[in-house]
Amino acid sequence: MVRRSGSRLTGRHAWPTVASLIVACNSPQGPLALGDQVLIAGGDSTRMYAVDIPQRGVVASTGPIPRYQDAWARSRDSQVLYVSAFDQIPSRQLVAIDISSLRVVWQEAMTTLALRSHIGSITISGNYAMSISPDGGRLLVADAQHDTAVGIAVLDGASRDPIGFVGPMAVSPGGMAVLPPGPGVPNGVVLIAGSRQTTSPSTGELFVLDGATLVVTDSVAITPNVGATRGGLSQVALASDLAHAYVLGTDSVYQYDLGARAITATAPRLGSGQLGIAPDGLHIYLADAGDGRNQPGSGKVFVYDANLALLAPIDLSAAAVNGVAPVTRSVAVSATGDQLYVLAGTPQFGPLFGSQPSRVLDVSLGSGALVGTIPLGEYGVQWMFLR
Repeated sequence: MVRRSGSRLTGRHAWPTVASLIVACNSPQGPLALGDQVLIAGGDSTRMYAVDIPQRGVVASTGPIPRYQDAWARSRDSQVLYVSAFDQIPSRQLVAIDISSLRVVWQEAMTTLALRSHIGSITISGNYAMSISPDGGRLLVADAQHDTAVGIAVLDGASRDPIGFVGPMAVSPGGMAVLPPGPGVPNGVVLIAGSRQTTSPSTGELFVLDGATLVVTDSVAITPNVGATRGGLSQVALASDLAHAYVLGTDSVYQYDLGARAITATAPRLGSGQLGIAPDGLHIYLADAGDGRNQPGSGKVFVYDANLALLAPIDLSAAAVNGVAPVTRSVAVSATGDQLYVLAGTPQFGPLFGSQPSRVLDVSLGSGALVGTIPLGEYGVQWMFLR
């Protein structure tokens, strides 16, 4: 079900320019020279960090933003990052950050956005996933509730007003990815991992939404009637060839072929962290964050080929903390494809095996060896991607 107000849902609007809307800045003046850098946020942090790998250090950070950052989307031109974050749940904020300067562009409460709805009463949680529409003019935010249905709020690019709703659809954490317009998909598509049900048991599905209308044009059941919410699914990641996507389930990793409209490969999910895909698409890397309390994980990054055949893992036991394997959370492959950056660490309080300060581990993919460690002076950061 898609609800919309007139033609505003499909109109192409530009998000407000960064220069006209800067409201806070604790980063260096002007844009930074971008080298081999990663952006890091989440967890206990009240900032987002830019880490320069060759310089082996943090080179910039945002001004303070709400502490818990758990959903994000990058603009089509890669100039702005939209983050859903909160200190207390009722005060959840939508924050726009200029990727080049790490300046906060604007920040609004989800409750304020909901008051400007063009589709009647709506509440926006924004605590599972976000995405930019393929045309770059709308922001999709899950979870939202409209009438009695849970689904995705569609925000207008110019005003940030809620102008549409897609549901019922319970989106998984990190469960949105965008295929830009191209051959065979003139409007692009939005891939959604989740379920029609919000309670357990539920069936996990991968939904394909038309990029212009946001109507579901295809779906495939991945985990029928499992004893988990949102079908037990989490992250969906688009492959480099733009012809496949990978979905994380509770116990398995799935490959979806957009042309065949089917799951074409399945492999055991050996790590509990996040996926990263090499620029050439030939290798997929999976971090292992353990269970967050009793088990630190294996201290390895698991490796698959493009068709999910298991390859030799990368052992990071050399980065152990007090004899405990590093908790690996997120991975990113360098633009050149020869280095793997691994975000490791835990919250300061909670893990029974002992806390681990957050670090970026620099791994040579040629040798599999750890070649550098960059301490962040922070605990609990959760996610990372190339700047």
